[in-house]
Amino acid sequence: MNTRKILSISIFLICIIIYTNLGKVYAQNSVEPEFNITYETHVQDIGWQGKKENGETAGTEGQSKRLEAIKINSDNLPEGIKIKYKTHVQDIGWQEWKYNGEISGTEGQSKRLEAIKIELEETEEYSIMYRVHVQDIGWQEWKYDGETAGTEGQSKRLEAIEIKIVEKNAKVLMHLDEAENGKIYYKNEKINVRGWKMANVSNTKVVAYLDGNALDENIIKYAERPDVIKGVNGYGNAMQNPTPQYSFEIDMTQLTPGQHTIEIDTIDKNGKVIGYIISKITYDTTFHVSYSAHVQDVGWQGQKQDGEMAGTEGRALRVEALKINLINAPQNAKIKYKTHVQDVGWQGWKYDGEIAGTIAQSKRVEAVKIELENADEYSIEYRTHVQDVGWTSWYIDGETSGSIGKSLRVEAVEIRIVPKYKRHYIGIDISHWQGNVDYNRLIASKKIDFMIAKVGWYSESRSKFMVDSQFERNYDEAKKGKIPLGIYLYSYATNEDEARREAENLIKYLNTSNKKEYELPIFFDIEDKTQESLSKDTATKIITAFGNVIKNAGYNTGIYANLDWYTNKIDLSKIPEEYSLWIAHYDKSVTITDGIPDQLEKYAKTHDIWQYTQTGKIDGISGNVDFNVCYKKYF
Repeated sequence: MNTRKILSISIFLICIIIYTNLGKVYAQNSVEPEFNITYETHVQDIGWQGKKENGETAGTEGQSKRLEAIKINSDNLPEGIKIKYKTHVQDIGWQEWKYNGEISGTEGQSKRLEAIKIELEETEEYSIMYRVHVQDIGWQEWKYDGETAGTEGQSKRLEAIEIKIVEKNAKVLMHLDEAENGKIYYKNEKINVRGWKMANVSNTKVVAYLDGNALDENIIKYAERPDVIKGVNGYGNAMQNPTPQYSFEIDMTQLTPGQHTIEIDTIDKNGKVIGYIISKITYDTTFHVSYSAHVQDVGWQGQKQDGEMAGTEGRALRVEALKINLINAPQNAKIKYKTHVQDVGWQGWKYDGEIAGTIAQSKRVEAVKIELENADEYSIEYRTHVQDVGWTSWYIDGETSGSIGKSLRVEAVEIRIVPKYKRHYIGIDISHWQGNVDYNRLIASKKIDFMIAKVGWYSESRSKFMVDSQFERNYDEAKKGKIPLGIYLYSYATNEDEARREAENLIKYLNTSNKKEYELPIFFDIEDKTQESLSKDTATKIITAFGNVIKNAGYNTGIYANLDWYTNKIDLSKIPEEYSLWIAHYDKSVTITDGIPDQLEKYAKTHDIWQYTQTGKIDGISGNVDFNVCYKKYF
């Protein structure tokens, strides 16, 4: 398998700080002196962590834990230099200055540090730089020599801190050019690293390192950059920086997949490092899908990838066109896609970045189909956000996502590549009729992929929701055995109000019993003799009345009915497209061998689940049980 390579590179602009007699020049680092600064933080629920040094992170990220105190020291500062620091503490404000390892903050009082100031005393040669990670903000910019890092009056905790000591020496400003929102994708086997540096001293050059290993200096090329010389003030001139641009290539074939570090140092004529810039790069050889949507009043949005949303939610804006590409695709693999467009219908297939839909015609995309070619190990999975409907279920490999004939716009789309789906899933539906199921034997049989359990019914006469006597156990055992589960309610409703009450009482029961996790939909079982005389219009309205309540409660919904009902008693044109269709039909022309029908795909084009027998046999159930084939990936 030949793959193209993709490289994403996050760029961290790192510059230099310098103090002169004329004042401060801000940047993000400088050459570090030959001594250590050490610091230790007291963290919520942890206490004192171990010592950190020279820019290492003390505290936590992503754990929502406050810093409560700090100690700062140095093992080998030049004689006479002192470190002093003060913290702004919750309910206290600024404390007094502390020195060389003294505790600033509090212990045992559950009070957050909110800000900090740090200074060096008795030195004209060195500066101290520091930055903090703040609640709801993240990492702030570097601060220097007594400036406030953190916040005051916002009740936000400090969560982490980094501290360095730097020399006040030559000034240099460094930049890495190639960045797009912090990320660049490379489709070849080499990456071109390019940037510039400006310094107030002559004869500087750069040295580059990959994962700490020096790269050959001969690969680094320099070039003129009049725009940089003209645009950057205070960091030398054209005589000192005749060729500020640097560039070099990195051979991707020498990298293993994962994160790597590029460091670029600026050195003076004496070989002394006077500045550096660091970039974290991620080398990725995996298979991705990339896509972009052309949106009403917006135009082409930026590229999205691997399940990210392209389009909009909540703005009532139509998607008008799509472009889809593969990244790191297997050899000869292609992606093809087509859109159903307002007043046009289905357009022809488009391939690998071609435009599907229309531009400048104000026409909505109403549905989409997507397929992979020559990628036998993978499926393409996608869903659409549809006007007045919301997100559809996930569809795969050429299935239709969206709506046809309803004049509804697609507002957003999500697309992802997944391992090739098993196209058929075998499962059972059970109730009290199967008695006390031996789940150890059932699971050990390895013959089912899912289960649908009867939850109960609503009795109008008793105004009570009746729970199937085996449901609680069936639910618990299914969850324990990690069997994907759906449920169904047996309906007696003969009008919309009764259907709504059935749904409302079911939801009340589910919420009360904490039965909220279902991989498959909640199905409405309509087949009772009391419902046989209903008109097609009434039956359809009953189904949608029930389903609307279920959807509004946050569940997926569907219909269970036999072939006669689907053919003669339900108007499927008025059933929302996102409803799952479960059909019962025991076709005598179908031969079942070892529990599997020979016409396995009989209802694959029209329904989501087919109940093909009521006389199935399986270990763990003493009598008969209904067997089903599922065509849709619910789990």
